[in-house]
Amino acid sequence: MFMKLYSWNIYFQGIKGRSPIGAGVALLPVMLCTLPASIVTGRLLRKGISFRTLVLAGWATLLVGNGLGIIWFVNTPTVAWVIIQMLCGVGQVSTISNY
Repeated sequence: MFMKLYSWNIYFQGIKGRSPIGAGVALLPVMLCTLPASIVTGRLLRKGISFRTLVLAGWATLLVGNGLGIIWFVNTPTVAWVIIQMLCGVGQVSTISNY
């Protein structure tokens, strides 16, 4: 799951032509999504929702996010890759934090 962070960094530097700092800033959507998603996941677990449901929802979100990742090209708009990163960030937290 974390390999995509490495490949996204290469995408931003090699294809989009950003500096290493700029590539790190472009990865902020996935990083900033993990804290709120982790809080929501923890509260849902405390309310009694099965961890398996959250894991399956996380895998489904990761599947959609990674599937949408195939639309990343040189001219992909910023909104598209931000939303895809956010989906992957939420999916990662829902999957990993329940184990």
